[in-house]
Amino acid sequence: MKILSILFILLLLSFHSLSKDKTVSEYRYSLSGFGFSQQKLTFLSPVFYNGYSLVSTNGKVQTTKDRINSFVTEFNMDYNSNKNNSYFYSMGFDLTYNKYYLLTIKDYPKSFPRLFIGWGYWLDSEIYLKPSNTNNPLYYNFNNLFCLSLYCEKKYQKVVISDEFNYPLTGLLSGSEYSSSLPYFFNEKDASFFQAFDVGCFWKNLQVSNKLNVDYKMKTEKGLRTIRFQYEIHATLLKLNNNLKHNVFHVFKIGYLFNTVDYEHK
Repeated sequence: MKILSILFILLLLSFHSLSKDKTVSEYRYSLSGFGFSQQKLTFLSPVFYNGYSLVSTNGKVQTTKDRINSFVTEFNMDYNSNKNNSYFYSMGFDLTYNKYYLLTIKDYPKSFPRLFIGWGYWLDSEIYLKPSNTNNPLYYNFNNLFCLSLYCEKKYQKVVISDEFNYPLTGLLSGSEYSSSLPYFFNEKDASFFQAFDVGCFWKNLQVSNKLNVDYKMKTEKGLRTIRFQYEIHATLLKLNNNLKHNVFHVFKIGYLFNTVDYEHK
C-alpha cells in the first residue's frame, strides 16, 4: 500500500507538469475568527481539555482554465482548561500549499459542482505551555505532511460555495517525549538524533482538514466586495514518541477577498 500511495502521488505530480496555461484570475483573502476544541494529550496531566481559539488566516489563490493553486498561512492562540481547574496555553502555525487539477468527466451534468483533485504540502506546528508543570512547562509538535487534496465549487448567482479537503498520506513528524519537553535524543545517552522523528502514514496517524467556504458578493461605497464565511474542522489522532494527541477543532471565520489579477469579485 505504501508503494501504491507513492506512485499515486507521483502520478498527480505529473499531471500538467509542463502546462503553460495563462492565469485567469488571482485573489487574496484575510479571515479572522474563533473556535472551540476537545483535546486528549497524554503528555499532560490530566489529559482531557476543552479549548477556545482565536484564529487568523491569510491566503492567496491563483486559477487557470483547469487548475487552482492556493497558498495559505494560519496562526492560532488557544486557552485550554478542564473541570479540575487545570489549564494550558498553546500557539500554532499552519502552512498549506495545494495544487488542484480539474476532473474532466464525459457527460458531466452542468448542475453539478466542479470537482478538482491534486496534492498538497501541510506544515502543522504547535507549542504548548503549561505553567503549573514546573519541571517541563513546554511541549511541541512539528509535522511535515504530504497530502491528497480535493476541491469542489458551485456558483449560485451572488454566492459561491466551495469545499477544501486535505488528507495526509505520509509525513515526517517530530514532537516532545512523554513527560519531557525535549526530544528523546537529548535525554538518553544511547539515543540517536533520528529517534526524535517518525515517518507517519494513514495506518498509524489520522489528520484531516476540511474547510467549507461561502463567498457572498455585495455592493459597498467602494464598489463590489466579496465577503467570505468559512467553517473549518481539523481533526488529529497522532501517536508519536509514546504520546497520544487526539483533538477536534471547530473554527468559524469571516473576512474579505481582495482582487489581485482580473478577479473583480466575479
